[in-house]
Amino acid sequence: MAVNIDTLSRLVNSGNSEEAYRLASETVEANEGDPKFDYLYGVAAVDSGHASEGVFALERVLMAQPSNQAARLELARGYFALGEDDRAEELFNRVQRLNPPSRVRENVQRYLDAIQARREEGKVVAVAYVEVGFGYDSNINSSPEDANFTSPLLGQGTLSEESTEQDDLFYSASVGGKLSIPLSENVSLLGKLDTNYRGNGEYDQYNSGVVTGQAGFTVKGKRSYLQLVGVGQAFYLDSEINREMLGLNADWVQDLTRHTQLTLSLQFADFEYPDQQIRNSTQTTTGLGITTRFSSRLSPVLYATGFYGHEHADDDDPFGGKAVAQREFGGVRVGGQLNLTPKFALQTSLTGQYSDYGGMQLLFLTNREDESYLFDAGFAWAPADHWTLRGSASYTRSESNIEIYEYDRVLTQLSLRRDFY
Repeated sequence: MAVNIDTLSRLVNSGNSEEAYRLASETVEANEGDPKFDYLYGVAAVDSGHASEGVFALERVLMAQPSNQAARLELARGYFALGEDDRAEELFNRVQRLNPPSRVRENVQRYLDAIQARREEGKVVAVAYVEVGFGYDSNINSSPEDANFTSPLLGQGTLSEESTEQDDLFYSASVGGKLSIPLSENVSLLGKLDTNYRGNGEYDQYNSGVVTGQAGFTVKGKRSYLQLVGVGQAFYLDSEINREMLGLNADWVQDLTRHTQLTLSLQFADFEYPDQQIRNSTQTTTGLGITTRFSSRLSPVLYATGFYGHEHADDDDPFGGKAVAQREFGGVRVGGQLNLTPKFALQTSLTGQYSDYGGMQLLFLTNREDESYLFDAGFAWAPADHWTLRGSASYTRSESNIEIYEYDRVLTQLSLRRDFY
């Protein structure tokens, strides 16, 4: 039975590779040997996870049409998918030598870089980065705009100036790196260190720094991997330690299809506040997420994550630690990315979270309940190898049954990063 080439071409070009593969595989006996059919069948097979069939079809195309560079490029992708890196590299280099359009060159270079990365698996890998940036924050202390509030216990009250919304310009600097040491084909030790400093233009009492260290291991399976790391963090405010954290993070990632991943996470953290011990607590969080990458134009990525957690106050006083630090919380995060070019991407996300506290705040004669929403949008541009320029803007809205915890916040930032590897 002959297949409609126009229909098959439309399915392939629209990124519907699985449907194109299904249609082509039903008629392959009647149509194999036709270069137009074999090309579309081969592309659809490679993109839908049937690389062996795709390679055979594309090899038939090149036997009939040795100068077909599009088929040569797709055959190289098929060899890459099969792990035949030497054959893939040879064909990719042949395509590059013909000086194809810039977008094709960039795409081919990504495959050549990936081949080199696979060859380096099993070696110790060390990378580092430096990033500097600046921006504007409309509410650096996450506080309400209105200083006036009403207490059912004391009546009208007024917050101090430092407890109300303050806006400022800021600058930031980050330095970090990570190390991966393979122990076997599937198991690697890893270590990571990240440092960040943020200084404000006017309100330097809110200058902050964060130092985070991680150490653990990764176990890779055929279609999944497990990562378990210990985490230590120190948060500095106005040059003094404000919070210390020790934790354990476990993440399991499973490939559901060639383009879709499922992630299950579990996090445990112990928080200590040297100058505010009433806030000391332990926190447990679980999360479940899914990420889908599409092979259509702009290579869109969509993800969604749900999370739930419990924070237990060290202080059992129902009007003290339980009112300030003990809570149940949960939420949802959704987002996506569009790759306008191989070096320029747009990203956006939306997060909603609720928190329900476990003790009564005496000043307001009620338990605190919060809802917060965060919308974020930005871009990432790689103007040259190892360099990335990032820009972002976000809006946060926090709502609460206690008015002093309600606020709005707008944050914009531009940063430049240099990676070393």
